[in-house]
Amino acid sequence: MDLQNNINLAIEEIFTNIAEYAYESATGNAIISISAGEQTIIKIEDTGKPYNPLEHDDPNLDAPLLEREIGGLGIFLTKKLMDNVEYMHIENKNVITVTKRIR
Repeated sequence: MDLQNNINLAIEEIFTNIAEYAYESATGNAIISISAGEQTIIKIEDTGKPYNPLEHDDPNLDAPLLEREIGGLGIFLTKKLMDNVEYMHIENKNVITVTKRIR
């Protein structure tokens, strides 16, 4: 159950960022593909603004709360929960692939 919750949380974080920031207009598309076996591979594609969340530094969790920059916790959490997180921009699409070993 913890494994499923971790995967769900990571995907929710990525999808929420797409829904909030990828599109200038109120609507846009996201495609989620899932492959499961000894590892689960989830690929999320959108055609919104090019954005690589992995380019940003991890948040400084040791800094006092009021001195921390806003944002970045979702992708930080995703990187901690998943075994691998990759970003590519291909054919005018943002593609984030996350992998989690099941066994």
